[in-house]
Amino acid sequence: MLTVDADGNIKALWPGEAVVTAKAGDKSADIKVTVYGVEKIYDDVNKGDWYYDASNWTYINDVMSGYGNGIFGASDTLARAQFAVILYRIAGGPEVEFENRFPDVTENDWFADAVIWANDNTIITGYTATGRFGSADNITREQIAAILYRYAKSEGYDVTASDNLEGFPDAPADAGAFLSGIR
Repeated sequence: MLTVDADGNIKALWPGEAVVTAKAGDKSADIKVTVYGVEKIYDDVNKGDWYYDASNWTYINDVMSGYGNGIFGASDTLARAQFAVILYRIAGGPEVEFENRFPDVTENDWFADAVIWANDNTIITGYTATGRFGSADNITREQIAAILYRYAKSEGYDVTASDNLEGFPDAPADAGAFLSGIR
């Protein structure tokens, strides 16, 4: 699979062939592109895994790099700081000015810019009761849902659609209150 950005830069996610059509006015030309290299980026991600394409995409696009030793860790838990960094990188890693908002986030932390950016954009908040961000806390599915909702809203996506959550065995009894609370 390969992509072409607005500037005409071609980025390949893994080896293979693709045809790119270049157009100028009423003329066009097909260009066959062959990408060579290894198809396997991570030792623990196999071609048949449902997340194979997505994990390769995150590596190629500098969103996630795994553990740096060839391991992606798809079954591992994800910390709140890690999730903040993922969204921050997807957003292009905008410049931020550090402000000491959370007692568990210091200016020298590898995730500090991401946390400040996410908080500046009201995408991820800290814990109201403690004032902490919870950087090392494992992120929960409901936190991910709320954070992705806020991120989509900040990016201008239509977030007005809703659905009944009763079909999920772990849906809260007050799912409607949960959903209205994140909006």
